[in-house]
Amino acid sequence: MKYKILLTGKNTSIINDFFTQMDDCFESLTTSGRLDDISNHLKYFKPDIFIFCLSANMYDSFNQMILLKRQFEYNDIAFVIIGTEEDCNNFSQYAVNIADLILVKPVTARVIRSSILDYMNTRQRLKKEAER
Repeated sequence: MKYKILLTGKNTSIINDFFTQMDDCFESLTTSGRLDDISNHLKYFKPDIFIFCLSANMYDSFNQMILLKRQFEYNDIAFVIIGTEEDCNNFSQYAVNIADLILVKPVTARVIRSSILDYMNTRQRLKKEAER
């Protein structure tokens, strides 16, 4: 099963890795940072995972992610951030408890893939156990 991933952010090297090195387990699509664009992609693409690829000076986008968190929860979409330690810390301090999974660079495509797959598999297992 391939997980559907919607990606946004300014870190193009990480975004490119999803298309070139992780296409065997993820169906990826990018979106702009505009709130309406992201909302429409969530509605029509119906991703399993939303990934925010952080880079410096993205504070204006943090508010949008906070607003989108309700949509992520309502549609059962995992929210992942990837960035430097400083960028991840800044996001986590500004948007407390918003990210479901935080991946700190430097990190390889292999580690990104395995971390996301582990998280999603655990998430699905816990969901099934809760349904029993």
